[in-house]
Amino acid sequence: MKKLLWVIGITGAAGYYLYRKRDDILAYCTEKMIQLEQTKNELKDYSTKVQAVKDNATKFANELQAAQPVLDSLTQDIQQYADEIEPLAEKIQADLPESNN
Repeated sequence: MKKLLWVIGITGAAGYYLYRKRDDILAYCTEKMIQLEQTKNELKDYSTKVQAVKDNATKFANELQAAQPVLDSLTQDIQQYADEIEPLAEKIQADLPESNN
C-alpha cells in the first residue's frame, strides 16, 4: 500500500509539473516539428539534385560511348601524323646551325 501511494504521489507530481510547463513543452515540440519539416524538405531537395547529377552522368557516359569510334579514329590519326612528322622534325633539327640549338 505504501508503495502504491508513492507511485500515485510521484505520478501526480510529474503530472502537475507537466501541466504547469505545458506551454513550454508545446512550444518546444512545435519548434522541433518545424525543424523536422525543414530537414525533410532539405533532404528531398538534396535527393532531387543527386538524381539530376546521376541522370547527367548517365547521359554523359552514353554520349562518350557513342563518340568512342570517333575518338579512336582521331587518336589513330594523331599517332599516324606524329609517326610521319618525327623523321622530318629530326631532319630539320639536324639541319639547324649549331648557334640556334
